[in-house]
Amino acid sequence: MNQLRRKFHLFILALVFAFSSSLAIVVVPSIAAAGPCVAGPHSGVINTDQSWCVASSPHVVTSTVTVADGVTLTIEPGVVIRLSGANTSIIVNGTLDAQGTAANGILFTTNNVSPASGQWKQLVFNVSSNANVLDYVTVEYGGYFDPAIDVRTDDLTISNSVVRNNDQIGLQINDASPTISTTSFTNNASRAIDLNGASLPTLSDLSASGNGFNGATINGTTINADYVWGEGIGNYLVTNDVVVANGTTLSIVPGTTVRLFGAETQLIVNGSLRVPGTADDPILFTSAQETPAPGQWNQIVFNAVSSDNLLDYVTVEYAGYFAPAIDVRTDDLTISNSVVRNNDQVGLQINDASPTISTTSFTNNTSHAIDLNGASFPVFSDLSASGNGFNGVVINGSTITNDYAWGEGISNYLMTSNVTVNPDTTLTVVPGTTVRVFGAATQLIVNGTLTAVGTADDPILFTSAQETPAPSQWKQIIFNPSSRNSSLEYVTVEYGGYFDPVIAIASTSVSIRKSTVARNGGDGIEVSAGSPVITNNNIVANADFGLRNTSSGTVRATCNWWGAESGPTNAANPGGVGQRVSNNVIFDPWLTTEAPDDTCSSGSGGGGLVVYLPLVIR
Repeated sequence: MNQLRRKFHLFILALVFAFSSSLAIVVVPSIAAAGPCVAGPHSGVINTDQSWCVASSPHVVTSTVTVADGVTLTIEPGVVIRLSGANTSIIVNGTLDAQGTAANGILFTTNNVSPASGQWKQLVFNVSSNANVLDYVTVEYGGYFDPAIDVRTDDLTISNSVVRNNDQIGLQINDASPTISTTSFTNNASRAIDLNGASLPTLSDLSASGNGFNGATINGTTINADYVWGEGIGNYLVTNDVVVANGTTLSIVPGTTVRLFGAETQLIVNGSLRVPGTADDPILFTSAQETPAPGQWNQIVFNAVSSDNLLDYVTVEYAGYFAPAIDVRTDDLTISNSVVRNNDQVGLQINDASPTISTTSFTNNTSHAIDLNGASFPVFSDLSASGNGFNGVVINGSTITNDYAWGEGISNYLMTSNVTVNPDTTLTVVPGTTVRVFGAATQLIVNGTLTAVGTADDPILFTSAQETPAPSQWKQIIFNPSSRNSSLEYVTVEYGGYFDPVIAIASTSVSIRKSTVARNGGDGIEVSAGSPVITNNNIVANADFGLRNTSSGTVRATCNWWGAESGPTNAANPGGVGQRVSNNVIFDPWLTTEAPDDTCSSGSGGGGLVVYLPLVIR
């Protein structure tokens, strides 16, 4: 029988060998055994691996415990650690392995019979520590003049845990990137989480309530690697400048709120800022003050080197301390479906850049809605402005070097210094646009083409920017000899003419039709060269001549309304009492009622229907 049993065993072994030889061998790594159980009380330096076992729980820490470099302290599920004294900490230079379970969590708490916040100090994970785990752990009643958990290593995972009732910050991360998940921060007297320096932790499924600040505080940083705000926790507090480094992307999750503290605090983008909110989950940049007001933080800056920037369904409010709320110096920015409101200076300033701005409102900004500086040619569509210092676009001087349009997306413009349209370049002014001009010396200088063609229902207006308009409050529109094919139609030009004609023509091809030139401080129109088309206009109430010709040729200006049925004042029209017209001007026939009108008659009998022919430039 024994011999039979032995043969059977050999047969089984042969089968096992044959089967295993056909399979890959799986090597299961060995798990290092925890150190021996050591009962409390605990203090001083731990120089060899040890465990704090549930059999000896609670474990009392009477003074600071330091886990030496290369040493592991293991804490069993269900263990309670009680720390005595406001300056008592657990400092980890090696490894802390505290893995509880849902049924048997691990508790770090005070040893005081009447628990209160700040009765012990903190858990510290120093840079040299590694393979640290806090799972199903509660940390409470610590934080004496310090964060309850102080993290200075990337090699820490906190999960399924609770940080509560501590006297300062719940968790502070210093130049480190640990992983924190499924953890709650409750009733900590200061912030829930602090991020200092280059801290880029992985956060997920966190909650915060009853803290001094229920979110993550960023105490200034340069973001040198792609990172996301809003994953795991949706509330951020920025207390000092944040810089997104060149070549790096900061993304913000829909529904996130970013509060900024300090009048000079900025978000500076040298890389990329991607802020894709949604209609249901917009993103908010706002003041950190309990009572928000304009100017409580500085601005968001998109520098020239930045690229691929997006603000969609974003609100920017209560910024603008001596600066625009949004300062744009790059073409590579899209702002859409957004709100810029309640800021202390300009809502949006664009500097030598051409971003795309659409479906965005500018509301109650103390200064202008939008500022354009230098060679800025943004693409605007569907913008609105109300309650601002100026409800429109301010142009602080510009040379227009490529074809561009004023009035697309927003219809109110303010010129504060000269704008020059370069040769072979067209500035188009969209029907319904108002251009207000500030400054007695301010001009629109046309060396290329100005196309300002309104309609009867949507005329175009060039006027004074002063609250109480009066003649001579700005200078003129000048068409220089290089100007070609410029046209004003259904346009009003008023309250200019400071020591100059409000419209000065030295070009061979300018057409002024169905427009009004009125209430200006000098001449209405002066022609020094060329053969402009000037017809079917209202030219009235200008301080000097309505039309002055200083060229060597004759200017034809028939079928215009000069302010009187009798026609203009001119020696050739003895009965005329309307606006003065110089010699070498053909003004007969004239309109006997205000333009626009397609018929005109003459006091000298030359009236009748006038048929306009298209202007042909040869």
